[in-house]
Amino acid sequence: MLGSALAGGALAAGFNVTHQPFTLTSNGVAGDLRSSSRCNTPAIGTPDGSTRTDTGMTRVGFSDARLAGLCGVVHQSFAGLPYSLLLTAGQEVKGGASGGFTPDISAKNLYLQATGLKSRGTTRLENTVIGHSADQVEVAGKPLAGAQPGGFGLGSAGGGGGATISLRGLDAKAHAAEIAGSMELPGLNLRVVAGSAESC
Repeated sequence: MLGSALAGGALAAGFNVTHQPFTLTSNGVAGDLRSSSRCNTPAIGTPDGSTRTDTGMTRVGFSDARLAGLCGVVHQSFAGLPYSLLLTAGQEVKGGASGGFTPDISAKNLYLQATGLKSRGTTRLENTVIGHSADQVEVAGKPLAGAQPGGFGLGSAGGGGGATISLRGLDAKAHAAEIAGSMELPGLNLRVVAGSAESC
């Protein structure tokens, strides 16, 4: 049912992995950026059923994102054996950072809760203020959830809108992702493979 909904076009969903982060990679991301690096410490589940709150994370929001391919890797264990869930869509995601990229996936109001987000190539920011108060950074007219007044934020020089980003070679270690709007995923493929896969 999930596969049919995804393949049919728009997706509005959230997903997370309780015991460990999952990896999201893309050949590139371009779009309107709102980011709050507020270094919060949300509760994270552990394999023994307890929770911990000592992991600093940042919440990044894209009001309008265009991605060049998508690869998601989730590691899980069943009956003591490792398995990996692989989610791919669009063009093949490659590890290199050379050359440009042509987006083929679109997403509205995409949020990531991540311990790390990096580029494997050149990142270009336009009309951006580094050091906005985190509570003043907005996505689609709404502040990022949990942003603290005076916390570090990355937002638009024009206030509510206008900051753009072009990031080549996205590599994110995320604990949660939310698509509050819609996402078009051409050629969606969900599969489970034995072992701990490192890429799609």
